[in-house]
Amino acid sequence: MKIKFWFNVIAAFVLCFALSIYNFLPWWFFIFGNMLLAIILKTKKNVSIWANFLGVFLCWILWAAFKDSDNGGLLSTKISLIFYKSKNTQILYILTGLIGGIVGGLAGLTGFYFRQWIDENKSPIID
Repeated sequence: MKIKFWFNVIAAFVLCFALSIYNFLPWWFFIFGNMLLAIILKTKKNVSIWANFLGVFLCWILWAAFKDSDNGGLLSTKISLIFYKSKNTQILYILTGLIGGIVGGLAGLTGFYFRQWIDENKSPIID
């Protein structure tokens, strides 16, 4: 059980990173990767939600920190001053990761329900 969970986390992280690396794709395009991951790996509902959440959460936190280091943290410092009245940019990293993780977890849940729907409505012609 734990091996399948961590494999799913790593796969979600890699898919999110691979789909986020291309700048011509919209930010939400990783959703399709997470849905396919939940469909193909045939995981349970909790694993589909939490593994995709954790994979995307880690990917978005690392991606935000990487992009923030490109400009020396100028923009994130100014945004954190506006929102939180402090220069703590880690709060923005966690908030960014939470937004991406929630979307990723819901995409995993959608993939789980889609696979469940396909399994229930299987036609003998397809087999």
